Amino acid sequence: MGARQGFGMTVAVVAAAGLLFSCGSKSSARNGGGPEKGATMGFSLKSTQWHAGDAIPQQFTCDGADVSPPLEWSDGPEGTKSYSLVIEAPDAPGGTFFHWVLYDLPAPKRSLPENVSSQKELPDGSRQGRNSFGRIGYGGPCPPHGPAHRYV
Repeated sequence: MGARQGFGMTVAVVAAAGLLFSCGSKSSARNGGGPEKGATMGFSLKSTQWHAGDAIPQQFTCDGADVSPPLEWSDGPEGTKSYSLVIEAPDAPGGTFFHWVLYDLPAPKRSLPENVSSQKELPDGSRQGRNSFGRIGYGGPCPPHGPAHRYV
């Protein structure tokens, strides 16, 4: 299979009031309240293994070891109680395909190691949902041959 391309990630931050904010963009509160309109957050998420827009290293895909990538992030908004991470492929032939759903990451946590265990509940209390492969935990990119796919 060809190289996997464009693994930028979108992360939702769950703040104290239970509101969702999009990282790295102007924040918007759902259900009223929340940050001042037009305020921006300094939250960032990155992998130490590649940069946004680069091809995903084979070890993190179905062509390799299919292990989750190491991730690091900066501080979330004041009052953050936990973090959630969703990795999806919006270009999948059958519609959006979910590769990883991880939630209840403790607010003090600032990184994930490579190859996170595929357990429903992790030792730090984080929880993982079922991906579109039907398994708990991470399932790496495995698109059909053809044009590059986006992963967010």
